[in-house]
Amino acid sequence: MLARIARPGLVNDAPRPPAFRARCLPPKGAECARAPGWSDDDRLWDALAPALAAPARRAVADTEVAAILEATRPPSGGRVLDLGCGAGAHAVAFAARGFRVTGVDRSATLLEAAKRAAAEAGVEVELLHADFRTFSRPAAFDLACSLNASFAYFDDATHRRLLRLLRRALRGGGSLVLDTLGEGRAAWSGDAGVHELGGARHAVRRAFDESRGVLREEWTVERGGRPETFLCEQRLFTAAELTRLAGEAGFADVRVSSTLDGTGPYDARSLRLVLLAQRPASSGKGPSQGV
Repeated sequence: MLARIARPGLVNDAPRPPAFRARCLPPKGAECARAPGWSDDDRLWDALAPALAAPARRAVADTEVAAILEATRPPSGGRVLDLGCGAGAHAVAFAARGFRVTGVDRSATLLEAAKRAAAEAGVEVELLHADFRTFSRPAAFDLACSLNASFAYFDDATHRRLLRLLRRALRGGGSLVLDTLGEGRAAWSGDAGVHELGGARHAVRRAFDESRGVLREEWTVERGGRPETFLCEQRLFTAAELTRLAGEAGFADVRVSSTLDGTGPYDARSLRLVLLAQRPASSGKGPSQGV
């Protein structure tokens, strides 16, 4: 079966919330990509797509999906939402286990890679080309995931709104898994490195902005002798901050971990912060239920 990429009226017309503005410090000869919000720049995802769609990432995703299912135990054949699904490695792994999967991403290039991955695996995945900040499908899913730190691309007003949208998307008793960067990444400030990924040279420089709790990464991707440089910013939540935001959005049974199966203890040295929570089974309306 083939994945289908849809562009239906499943996304409302609300204006996009502001994201951090991209600023670039390109090396000599590099073209600097600029956009109103760094994660909205299609050129960034086009440049990273070969690395994000690499076969090695599928094996990692398969292991991670097994861990998520161990922690959340959704009903067999249930509906799973992968918000910010990218090249579809996790979505395909869920579908291969018999779940009905919806993946949402704004990058057409990554969604095409996800479509190919689903076809190669012989599974069906619903793929929606949309800004996941405005995705709306109420009470439709048994499990909602935002993985690879894609939840943390924005400002905290947007993070609050996203949590309310995710709560609304879940059925009563449904589970949420947020995979974000841990506070231990702050120690990477001043770090730099060069990697060969997906047939391209990737150079990265990192700095932590303590006043905003943001890790800034300057990526230069060089393919065919043509470098492009992008500045990415991701929020490093403390466990207390992320737990509070989830509680304010109406989630219950909120807990944090350093691992996707929920068993790893979390502290300020952890490189990964995973939040697990549930939408209460009760249908009672609270002050944070609106979007």
